[in-house]
Amino acid sequence: MRTAPDPIAAWGEWRVVRDELFGDHPQSPLPSDARAGFSGLDYCEYRSDARVLTELRPASPTRVQIAASAGCSVLFDRVATAAFSLGGDDLELEVYWLSGYGGESLFPSGTGPAAPRPTAPVATSGIP
Repeated sequence: MRTAPDPIAAWGEWRVVRDELFGDHPQSPLPSDARAGFSGLDYCEYRSDARVLTELRPASPTRVQIAASAGCSVLFDRVATAAFSLGGDDLELEVYWLSGYGGESLFPSGTGPAAPRPTAPVATSGIP
């Protein structure tokens, strides 16, 4: 979706797939009796001015444990910060690696914590 030529169409597809997950997936946060009549989540309108490019910057490693369903928790490792400008403000978000999920990567191939670090900043499109 991030490489789609039309960001509004890609955002619309993201909404469709997300709604399908909420309505059909066995691990949906919706109770099973609410899924039958589920017609989709409420979304704000797409705003192209809120789409940003980020610069990933190294961050000191920090491990956090986040509570999950069924009384378990999931481990995350901070691997970077994402710096960007939005509405005239310079902002930064922390980027975490989902380390407690079967070793699967949440990053494009070759960009996770075990991958070689880039020598130059990496720009990536923002998530709508």
